[in-house]
Amino acid sequence: IMKYYDDISSVSKAFVSLADMTALAHRSLYRLLDTPKTVVLLDRYYLSTFVYQGVLGSYDPKAYSAKDRELFVLSLIHTSGLPRPNVSFILDISFDVGVQRRTYRTVTEKPDVYESMMDLDKRYYDMVREAYLRAAEVFVPAYVLDASKSLEDLEKEILDKLVRYLPGPVY
Repeated sequence: IMKYYDDISSVSKAFVSLADMTALAHRSLYRLLDTPKTVVLLDRYYLSTFVYQGVLGSYDPKAYSAKDRELFVLSLIHTSGLPRPNVSFILDISFDVGVQRRTYRTVTEKPDVYESMMDLDKRYYDMVREAYLRAAEVFVPAYVLDASKSLEDLEKEILDKLVRYLPGPVY
């Protein structure tokens, strides 16, 4: 399937992505979650599935309504047995600031497929941003943070909020 990934439907892509995430969860994630005093941090895991397969789904708005895509992916996520995050953070930043910051990344870092699409199309970036803001409404608790702040200020804000969800005292 991966050989023909670009040619398959958005519904098939949702199944492929979810199958991969479920395999990872059963291979290692559940073991980590069952380990006492262990905190598991994941980047673009649960919410990104909702955003890219659910809210955005197909580029053809006539194929499925936005609500149908959301409901479809929500049902897939919930029935897959993926562990739901205790808290999510959405780092919200304007297109222009994001592009400006991205130019400072090293040459060796290759952008992923979604970053490449956002570079080419500000409208796509705006759709992704709106989809993440929608995800914050669906998956609670989800904090939308102003990522135009300095890295230090943003880190402090995340840690201040994250500490509420950690087991036991934090040193």
